[in-house]
Amino acid sequence: MKLRRIFLTVGGAVVMAATLPFATAASAAPAATAAHASRPAAGISIVPLAQCPIVPHRFVTYRKGCVKIKGHLCTPGNHGDRTPPLYASNGCSYRVWLYPEKGEKGHPTLCIRPHSATGKFQRFWLSFRVTLSKKAC
Repeated sequence: MKLRRIFLTVGGAVVMAATLPFATAASAAPAATAAHASRPAAGISIVPLAQCPIVPHRFVTYRKGCVKIKGHLCTPGNHGDRTPPLYASNGCSYRVWLYPEKGEKGHPTLCIRPHSATGKFQRFWLSFRVTLSKKAC
């Protein structure tokens, strides 16, 4: 059976990857029953993608693997334009929003929850803002 790699993205950031069996018409398996619906099918492997370190009390953007570009203070209202990072980590107690255009413009936007890190971005994020919210996105 052939395997196919799929990616789960949120706002352009890859957050998980999975390797799933790829069924052809000749090898299609019967549908899962309700009793087995809550368990992963045999052969499925879900793995988190690489993440860069979370630096306490800083929003950090990374380029070329996990080489730090710049750390930003977690002060609510802190904002700025960035060279497009490949990864980001939020060591703040507040949400950080990323924008696809400079000057906090454009859609879609990406929220990075407090004390978390992203997988590799699949699009450019050119500006950010630290907000007052401490809730998960």
